[in-house]
Amino acid sequence: MFDRTAVLAVEPANERVVLRTDRQHVIDASHVVVATGYETAEFLELRVAELVSTYAFASEPLSETHAHVLRDLIVWEHADPYMYLRTTPDGRIIVGGEDEPFRNAMRRDRLLEKKTNRLVERFKDLVPDVELDVAFAWAGTFGETPDGLAYIGPHRKVSPVS
Repeated sequence: MFDRTAVLAVEPANERVVLRTDRQHVIDASHVVVATGYETAEFLELRVAELVSTYAFASEPLSETHAHVLRDLIVWEHADPYMYLRTTPDGRIIVGGEDEPFRNAMRRDRLLEKKTNRLVERFKDLVPDVELDVAFAWAGTFGETPDGLAYIGPHRKVSPVS
């Protein structure tokens, strides 16, 4: 394990794999598992997923009445852009969605307030009698494959020849 070390190259070598790092380390392995999320596409130069920006917020705890009525609620809307929501054990609502194609992290983060407000509006359309205050909001990026499944398996360019 090399902390704070970037792998610059992955090279097949006689039924092994050699990794070269930015700190001049050379790692010899029988297998390499690349588990870097959406950054895998950049690392392996594969285009198996489209990057998507997503947005979510958690509310302040609801009143006891609303928390009790909505307890164990889970909603996944099948729309584009979709919205999902669920309750938490401490009486909050988590609402997310409003996904859009990823362009860059700064643009994604600039949209956080607008997307949060839109998610609040959509929640109010669905559950108009529940007042909520946003406690936390966040944005993230994920890779979305055509079939929604993870990309798993050997890569022909870097798999050692058996």
